[in-house]
Amino acid sequence: MAYKEKFLVAGVKMFNDTVDGKRYDNTKVFVTMDLDDSKGTAFGYATEALEFGSSQNFAAIRDMLKAAGGPVLCEIELKQTTNGKGGMKTIIQSLVQVKKAA
Repeated sequence: MAYKEKFLVAGVKMFNDTVDGKRYDNTKVFVTMDLDDSKGTAFGYATEALEFGSSQNFAAIRDMLKAAGGPVLCEIELKQTTNGKGGMKTIIQSLVQVKKAA
């Protein structure tokens, strides 16, 4: 299932290396989300890491955040998958900065 949502992108990190003979190459984008305040024990926002493909995606997002001087509002296309055993994963398919009105 794929859908689009607007998120405030707060950070990005990449990893491209081999650990114990296994190759890893990924980018994670950190987006702000509301904390669950339904029980009265939390309030505000936190960041959640979402997968966004290989480390090749890192530089463009880093540069966008640097140019803006901080978090950036983006429209993100997400895809959710499951392994059928209760394990769900949310993956970024595309990410586009939302342009501010002139």
